[in-house]
Amino acid sequence: MSKFGQLLKSLVYIKIAACINFTAYLIVALILSFFFEHKTIEMAMLWQMLIVSFICAILQWFAFSEDLIKRLKYVYRNALFVVPFFILLSTAAYLFQWFDTTQLSYWVVFMGIFILAYLGISFGLLIYFKLTGQKYNEKLEEYKASK
Repeated sequence: MSKFGQLLKSLVYIKIAACINFTAYLIVALILSFFFEHKTIEMAMLWQMLIVSFICAILQWFAFSEDLIKRLKYVYRNALFVVPFFILLSTAAYLFQWFDTTQLSYWVVFMGIFILAYLGISFGLLIYFKLTGQKYNEKLEEYKASK
C-alpha cells in the first residue's frame, strides 16, 4: 500500500474511533446525569468530550493498529494504552473541572468508574476476540476437511 493510502487508512481508523469514543462518553454522561441530577450538558462539555475523543482515538491508533507496532499481543497493547488514556482523562477532568478536583473522594470515584469501565470493555473485547477466533478456526477446519 502506498504511503498516501496508508495515511488515509490511519485517518479513517482515527475518525471512526473518535466517533465511537464520543458516543461512549455521551452515554457515560447520560448515565451519570441520573445519579447527579444534571438535566443538561453544556456546549463546552460537548466540545471537551470531542477533543478528548480525538486525542484518545490517536492513542488507540498508536496502541491497537498495526500501522506502527506490527506484532504485539493484545494484553501488551492494552497496557500500552491504559496508562496514557488514564493520564489523558485525568488531565481533562482537572483542566475542564469535570468535578470538584480538590476533593479526594471525587478522584476515588473517578478512578473507580475508570477501572470498572475499562475492565468491562477489555473483558468484553477479549470474549469477542475469542469467539470470533473460534468461529474462524472452525471455518478453517471445515475448509481443510473439504479438500
